Amino acid sequence: MMKAWRIHSFDGTYGMKMDEISVPHINDDQVLVKVSAVSLNYRDKAIMDGTYGIKFEKGLIPVSDTCGIIEKVGKNVKKFKVGDRVVNHFLSHWMEGEAKSNEEQFSYGGPLNGGLAKYIILDENSCLIPPKHYTDEECSTLPIAACTAWYSLMNVGGIESKLKSNQTVLIQGTGGVSLFALQISHSIGAKTILLTSNEEKKERLLKMGATHVINYKTHNEWEKEVMKLTNDQGVNHVLDVVGGDYINRSIRCSHTHGHIYMIGFLKESNAKINLFDALFKRINLHGIGVSPKDSFQEMINQLSTNFIFKPVIDTIYDFDDSIKAFQHLSRGSFGKIVIKLN
Repeated sequence: MMKAWRIHSFDGTYGMKMDEISVPHINDDQVLVKVSAVSLNYRDKAIMDGTYGIKFEKGLIPVSDTCGIIEKVGKNVKKFKVGDRVVNHFLSHWMEGEAKSNEEQFSYGGPLNGGLAKYIILDENSCLIPPKHYTDEECSTLPIAACTAWYSLMNVGGIESKLKSNQTVLIQGTGGVSLFALQISHSIGAKTILLTSNEEKKERLLKMGATHVINYKTHNEWEKEVMKLTNDQGVNHVLDVVGGDYINRSIRCSHTHGHIYMIGFLKESNAKINLFDALFKRINLHGIGVSPKDSFQEMINQLSTNFIFKPVIDTIYDFDDSIKAFQHLSRGSFGKIVIKLN
């Protein structure tokens, strides 16, 4: 038997309970992982709130990002052995190239059971060995947030190949994806403009290497401030984690042929886009749903040999305090919220 947090109501009331359930059985192509740590993403909150857009069955074990130790392997498993530390690839069937239309059906934390339990079953092909110098808690932050930032900037936007043209990146907020994007951009020499809500966070962002930080509470029309900071040229890349009307503001402060990565919907999942502005500026709008596995592996390879980023963890909660961790996520964080199990 094992302890597992399961969602019993998807209504915004943190409707999950800790249950005692049987340890799951693996098939020949799977591994049984004893979970060491998990990290929370906005996706996990949206699923629990019932606002994700996809409905899931009650009894779902939540949380998409997991790090742990393999305790059992199926007879067909060749790449991993008992005792290996692994992280999961969130979209378990998306290995490379373009995503298929049904990739969400094979994602951990919904509809597949996630990591907020003593054990999780992972497909062999959805396991990766994380960087050795990272702690379990740091490793747990990689599958969604780090991969999303890496895939957006390095693979989709190809920012590294364009650095001679003085690339500038606009990053919204101080959550996991945003801080990974800041560190990736800074490590390759791109300029960064961060949006935040208070002066304390502003100082922390500057210490992390941000070129400029705008307090959007004191600069209501922050897109105009972005244009001033770029000599009216606009930014080359925007990581839009807010959604709603922010998409039009992102377009207005983008450079011609700029890239906007639509990553989240913290504010609103519906948006009315000003097509004239988007067409006039030849904007590239990219819907980003994390990354394929080969991008994740590429990032791990780089992290294992080069210092590109160190995961920023706001708070680590105990397994028994998982609801408190979700409540913290709802209030906002500076970096990642992590739950440790062992």
